[in-house]
Amino acid sequence: MENSILRTAIQNNALWCDLVCRAHDADGEFFDAFWVNPYEVPLLYPNFITLQPFKDNEERLGQIHAFLKENRDRGISVKDSYGELELGNYDMKKIIEAEWIWLALEKNNSVPENKWKKVTTKKELAMWCAAWSDGDRDLQDTFPATLLEEGDVYFLGEFKNSQITKGAIVFQADDSIGVSNVFSQTEIDRTFWHELVENMRFNFPDMLLVGYEADLALKCAKDAGFESCGKLSIWAK
Repeated sequence: MENSILRTAIQNNALWCDLVCRAHDADGEFFDAFWVNPYEVPLLYPNFITLQPFKDNEERLGQIHAFLKENRDRGISVKDSYGELELGNYDMKKIIEAEWIWLALEKNNSVPENKWKKVTTKKELAMWCAAWSDGDRDLQDTFPATLLEEGDVYFLGEFKNSQITKGAIVFQADDSIGVSNVFSQTEIDRTFWHELVENMRFNFPDMLLVGYEADLALKCAKDAGFESCGKLSIWAK
């Protein structure tokens, strides 16, 4: 079961990355074992995602090595979805080590104490992006308004005094809900993650919630009920 959940988490995340890139007119392409995007992608998004294990497969290793050689002279990043590759020979640096996480959402009809609202307008999306990026102008155009037209994408946030104080992105693919880009204007602690789970249970009952986190956020997510189903690494140059 855990391998099945891991594959679901990886696929959900790859579909989300592909959607964001397409919103920037930088289309990626899916193959059996990987997703690849040779174009300039948005900040924080990868050019290559492994969808299957690569370590002991010479054909797959040849494919990623060919990609890295072709792109040796420009900045790119790789999401190693199984945390198994060593890419230092291509001047790549491992910038993130994280774990895939999952939680089966039980139905809960109780309205969360701090109910998060779905962003529906360009103005609200601009507010959400400003809060998420903490004012970093290089990141504020990461999510074009066209994503609001996607029926499976939800920008959720807690609105207080006309400000967004915390939030996350939710992306639905088949029977899974991918959560990413979680943020809080105060601290992402146990209270935050419990609040996030309450909102997910209320809005997406009986769904499988997947994502990945690292460090303190990972610990707090586990305290809120998430379980780990695998490791991943992100390499960049």
